Amino acid sequence: MQNLSQRLGRLYLRLHSTVLSGPQIVAFLPAITLAAYWIGGERALIAAALTVPATMAAAGALSVSDPAGQREEDALTGLPLAQNIAGKVDAITHTRDGGEMTSAALAISIDDLDELVKRFGNSGRDQIVKAAADRLRDFVRGDDMLSVLEPGRFAHFLVTGQRRELEVLLQLAARIQGAFDEAFSINAARVYVSVSVGFCQPNRCPGPSASDLLDAADAALNEAMVHGTSVVRAFSADMPNRRKFAGALIDELSDALSSNAITPWFQPQISADFGEVTGVEALARWDHPERGVLLPQDFLPIIEEVGLSELLDELMLRRALISMRSWNDTTKLVPRVAVNFSVDTLRNAKLLDKVMWELDRFDLPATDLTIEVSEAVLERKHDDIVARNLSRLRALGTAVDLDGFGTGNAGLAAIQRFGISRVKIPRPIIARIDSDHSQKKLVSGILTMAEQLEIDTLAAGVETRDERVQLSQLGCGHLQGTAICGPIASDEVAQWLTAHQAELARSMPRISAGNDGKQIGNLPRDRR
Repeated sequence: MQNLSQRLGRLYLRLHSTVLSGPQIVAFLPAITLAAYWIGGERALIAAALTVPATMAAAGALSVSDPAGQREEDALTGLPLAQNIAGKVDAITHTRDGGEMTSAALAISIDDLDELVKRFGNSGRDQIVKAAADRLRDFVRGDDMLSVLEPGRFAHFLVTGQRRELEVLLQLAARIQGAFDEAFSINAARVYVSVSVGFCQPNRCPGPSASDLLDAADAALNEAMVHGTSVVRAFSADMPNRRKFAGALIDELSDALSSNAITPWFQPQISADFGEVTGVEALARWDHPERGVLLPQDFLPIIEEVGLSELLDELMLRRALISMRSWNDTTKLVPRVAVNFSVDTLRNAKLLDKVMWELDRFDLPATDLTIEVSEAVLERKHDDIVARNLSRLRALGTAVDLDGFGTGNAGLAAIQRFGISRVKIPRPIIARIDSDHSQKKLVSGILTMAEQLEIDTLAAGVETRDERVQLSQLGCGHLQGTAICGPIASDEVAQWLTAHQAELARSMPRISAGNDGKQIGNLPRDRR
């Protein structure tokens, strides 16, 4: 019996070391004891019942090991799991600061992780996540703790030093994002990624524990990721309420989009030299049944949050082209219409096909369309999908306007890479150009740079006649704003065009005669 017991023990150990390990071997216990009964009868069964469990216990198979959900560390990065270190942060705080919450927390996420999986597979994603963890380790100081929330998502507790002020945390978030400017190498390819950051200061924490702090930082990160990539957000107490508000409006917004309650209004753009119409911009307006006509700032953030940006862009493009078709059939006085595209739309691999289909549908050439993008798009300087889409649209014949130029971080190289046709100088830059010499120099510098790059210019938000005069004299190409005309409904455009052309015709003799270089002052001040 002793010899049989030894043989059964050796059989188990061979299975444990070469086939299975841990609790998995327990599944083979019935098979081992039954085999023992077949081989040696009742005596063998007794031997198996006594020997195998003892051997398993000695080998550790019956010990309680951490299941995947209870591991102390993340298997990929070697970092601790966030839920396991909150108690340690509380212990340090209680010992050092008498229980007062003095730590801050940051939650950090790699942007567009699903896209990385599509491009490089799970193994490529894992390489990036592991390398990202190594870069984040450089920001750990003293008792600080870096941990994993989920794959590609990290938590950083600031326990060491007095680093709780808002400005300090914003600077730290910016440095963390800057650490990802350098490309990763995946399968001999250079891959650029960005990260978004949410953080919570101790005095803003909704609860007394490190777990509360972590939840708040994670909520701020979720808020950041709603608004695009490479975004930073600080936690505020109204974030949960804003999400509830957005949830309550989602059905209403969907109905508004499907019922055409959200429609384009159009704001004319004119030549700064002689005042002829060079285009119109389509601007979204929501004709709300209870609140009247809502401006974009009232509903665009919610549309972005609930993921309806592409649907809105499709609607605005279609309705703008319908109006363009109508104007071409009547006045023929609108050379092109500009439509704003969100980052989500610009990252759609089928964008070119959609635009071509809509143009064909209304029998319009691509030269009748301008795509307007924000500086946030150009700040995604390594986004190959956006660059490819804009390049293909330019090749098709559409123009590309850059909105808000000078207010963000878009560099000249990005302007050229993304094929920008014209830069729009926003109201904050042109305001007081007629009275503030520094503003005038700033605008002059932008216009000179654009001329060197052979890029057209448009001043947006022009509100006074004097601003029109100054911008014309400085050499700006086009003007848009209430000094020319405010946004108007589609069915009002033809009437405005007719009136504008008549006023231009009356002013042309005075323009031709000259007026000491100030002929723009004789142009009509149309509807405000």
